[in-house]
Amino acid sequence: MNLPLDAVLAYSFEPEARYWPSITAREPQLLPDIIIEAKVPGDGCYWEIVIEDDGTGSPRPSPHCREGLAEARAQVPEFFAAMAEMRPRDLKGIRGILVMLGAVDITMR
Repeated sequence: MNLPLDAVLAYSFEPEARYWPSITAREPQLLPDIIIEAKVPGDGCYWEIVIEDDGTGSPRPSPHCREGLAEARAQVPEFFAAMAEMRPRDLKGIRGILVMLGAVDITMR
């Protein structure tokens, strides 16, 4: 990984977050997602990407995270290589890759 020295690879598994039911109650069209970021101490991050699962067996980055995607590819190429090799079919598979890479679970449960 090529993360900045003060950053850690972190993720939030949104379907398990305590606030997820209230969000989907207000916006039922939202897809389950996992947020991946280069987290710094406090509430900041260098970049974040969101991977959505529409239930087709092919989770993909949200179109809203284009800026962070380039930085993520440069800083954690291992993640994208594992995604290409393992081809996870759901968010749990993506979480498994992140756990394998030592990412920190920051899901608010």
